[in-house]
Amino acid sequence: MEKIVGDFDERFRAALIILYGSSSAQGRNDLLGIAIALICALSYAAYMMLTRNVSVKYGPVTVVKWMFLFAFLIILPFGSGGVFQLPIFGAETEIPAIGLLVFSLIFSTLIAFFLMPVALGRLKASTVSIFMNLQPIVASVVAIIIGQDFFSWDKVLATLLVIGGVYMVTQTTSNK
Repeated sequence: MEKIVGDFDERFRAALIILYGSSSAQGRNDLLGIAIALICALSYAAYMMLTRNVSVKYGPVTVVKWMFLFAFLIILPFGSGGVFQLPIFGAETEIPAIGLLVFSLIFSTLIAFFLMPVALGRLKASTVSIFMNLQPIVASVVAIIIGQDFFSWDKVLATLLVIGGVYMVTQTTSNK
């Protein structure tokens, strides 16, 4: 029960970073973005719980290979229509833009998903999902460093609360 309370506590604290961030520009539909982020987090948690046994049984390459194949087949009907009309695929695209795209695909996606089965094979799915809550902290720090967001004390408070929640849940796990 403590682990469930700690996990919800962390998600609430991560939401503080998102909701009370003092960004320089407001989106047109912030609540929709938050709802999509919540659905993404819940889907990811379900994915980790469902694939834990598969990750223990098979190697990371096998898990990632099949996961990307099925994801590609599922998204193909929805995303194939206008993908090549995007500016990134135009003749005016510069090398740095392509480099950033490749960097995002390799480091943010491929390596992260490749390491996930490794983590699930060694840790409980709940422990792995707990550390997913650290992503808003990293995103906030990077946004502040590159000038896309501003430092504020509510971010510091939310960061400390998220880290405290991660600590509580990992302590509960290690004490049992």
